[in-house]
Amino acid sequence: MDELFNEIENKIKNYESKQSAFVSDDKKQEIISKAYKDALYQFYKTLFVREFVQDFMVDECLPVVPNQQAFVDYCEKAKSRNSTKPPFMMVTVNPYLDTPLDDLVVKVNKFVNRVCVSAFLYAYEVRKEDLSGLHVHILIKYTCKPYDLKRNAKSTFKSICNVNDDRILNFKFINPDILPDKIEYLKGTKKESKMDAVAYSIQYRQQNNLDPYYTSPPPLPCRGAEKQIDNEID
Repeated sequence: MDELFNEIENKIKNYESKQSAFVSDDKKQEIISKAYKDALYQFYKTLFVREFVQDFMVDECLPVVPNQQAFVDYCEKAKSRNSTKPPFMMVTVNPYLDTPLDDLVVKVNKFVNRVCVSAFLYAYEVRKEDLSGLHVHILIKYTCKPYDLKRNAKSTFKSICNVNDDRILNFKFINPDILPDKIEYLKGTKKESKMDAVAYSIQYRQQNNLDPYYTSPPPLPCRGAEKQIDNEID
């Protein structure tokens, strides 16, 4: 709560500095009350945006917010968004062109071993015939809030890619009903237009002693029993 009280104090000082000496005590009290309401409203709104949604916050904040119904609606939407997020996510990392493969491998290993990742499957791929366009798709099951997961990912990969560009560090929620398809996608079952890139990726992995894909000991659910490592064919 220190953040809240500091903001309230700053708002009050800002209001008081703008008031002349003839402002009445009642007016000052009104100003202080408005500063308190504004600060409290913004404080709780920030918490909801960050997905720290707890019911008692709504009840505590309601008596002082300027527009009670709007705030309730906002909170309900925030809670709804948080509760409907699927527990699976595809994280795609596109490192800087001069990033050594070893550096990328270290960062990926660090990310998938974070506490919030309970299961994973990932594969290194390239896009072009000259074996350029290195990237990695990481399919995970996570146990923390999406905000925290993204924050952890950005912290992990910030030294090897532009984490503020969602084309470079990309996050996609994966619904359970399409999870098997995404697992097959990482293993190389893709549409015809991407099969050339699949062949280039196989060649790149073989040249760099990389497995076709990597999976956690408790694997992600998929269609039937499957080997952890497939044999790739040229």
